[in-house]
Amino acid sequence: MMAVRYDSVITACGESFMTDEITADFRSGWNAALQAVRYWHEAQAKQALIQSRRSRFPKNLEREAEVHQRAAEQIMTLSPEDV
Repeated sequence: MMAVRYDSVITACGESFMTDEITADFRSGWNAALQAVRYWHEAQAKQALIQSRRSRFPKNLEREAEVHQRAAEQIMTLSPEDV
């Protein structure tokens, strides 16, 4: 369990470290996580579009696909400072 303070993070073991430093390992992990989320949203958009072609009521599924596509496009604009 993590408790967050203004300028540091206290881990479950009681150790603290500054959150102001963003290491190369953290940055590469951040980018990998964003890439995974982007791929997931793109896959969900494709799946919703395929389902909309087979559905009697495709509008809701088309809207869902648009939402996932927009999320996939916007996800890469996030940075660790945003969180």
